[in-house]
Amino acid sequence: MFGDFADPVKRKRIFDKPRKYRFEIWLKIHDKPEYEIREARITSEGVTRENLSRILYEVAMQGLRELDGLEEVDGEQSIIKIII
Repeated sequence: MFGDFADPVKRKRIFDKPRKYRFEIWLKIHDKPEYEIREARITSEGVTRENLSRILYEVAMQGLRELDGLEEVDGEQSIIKIII
């Protein structure tokens, strides 16, 4: 399934129905040595095109805030790698 999300037809087939996924999210704050690998399992709701971005954003930003210890984190300068 590597690279399938780049093809609109395959992406539509993948997201045609709600699915449950395990996400691995790698987080690193810009200009700091700390990093973290988080795992998110979606069990209460299936993953759709509509909620995928929101779910990943919430998990990633929560992880960045915990890494930095601050309420505000510059997500644009931080490194976020997502494995589905």
